[in-house]
Amino acid sequence: MEEYTGSPDKNTDAIFNIVMEEFSCCGVTGAADFASLTDNTKWNQKNVPDSCCKEMESNCGNNYTADNDKINHEGCLTKTSNWVETNMMIAGIVAVAVVVLQILAIIMACALRRGGQGVLA
Repeated sequence: MEEYTGSPDKNTDAIFNIVMEEFSCCGVTGAADFASLTDNTKWNQKNVPDSCCKEMESNCGNNYTADNDKINHEGCLTKTSNWVETNMMIAGIVAVAVVVLQILAIIMACALRRGGQGVLA
C-alpha cells in the first residue's frame, strides 16, 4: 500500500485495482488504508482509487469520507480470504482428478509399451 500511486502503468497498482474491482473491496483492511498507509508524496490521501467505487465513474473516489455509500468499505484481505476458503474444495477436487488422470496415463503407457514389444521386433 505504501507504494500505491494509482498509475495504470505500474503493474502492482494495476493488479491491485483489478482485485478491488473484481472483489468489490477497497484497500487491504478497508478504504481508510489509503489515508493512512499510502505515501502522501505519491498519493492524495483524501482520495481512494476509482476501483473502490461501487459503480465506476471518473473521479468517484475523490474526497473520500467514511460515510460515503458509493465506495466499497470492506478490505480486500477479508474478501479474498473468504473467496479462497469457499473455493478450496473445488480446487482440491480438481487437483485430485488431475493426479488420477496422470496416473492412468502412466499405467496405459506402460501397458502399451509391454504389449507392443513383439510387434515391431
